[in-house]
Amino acid sequence: MKEDNNIETYLAGGKHIAMQTGKDDGIYWLYLSTDRYEFRLKDESWQTHESKIIKPNDLNILVNDTPFTSRELANALVDLWFGEENEERKEIANRKARDRRAKQKEVS
Repeated sequence: MKEDNNIETYLAGGKHIAMQTGKDDGIYWLYLSTDRYEFRLKDESWQTHESKIIKPNDLNILVNDTPFTSRELANALVDLWFGEENEERKEIANRKARDRRAKQKEVS
């Protein structure tokens, strides 16, 4: 049973590692905590996408040794591993959209 309902606090205590590994299904990035979870992205090509915003459904949870559901874990892992990059990508997309709309107004 959960001692603490805050998953971010729970995950903050662990060591988090990302490594490239290979098995029968090819080479891929594996994200893990030494004793709590393992996951990878469902599509390995997303590792190189510069505009892809990673969402919880994009994760394939391989090991979940936490007191939380896979859905709760995936939500927290997206914030933990990809939160900053996702925010940067959103800001870049929003800035480009604002610039594009400003140019369209000037032309009109």
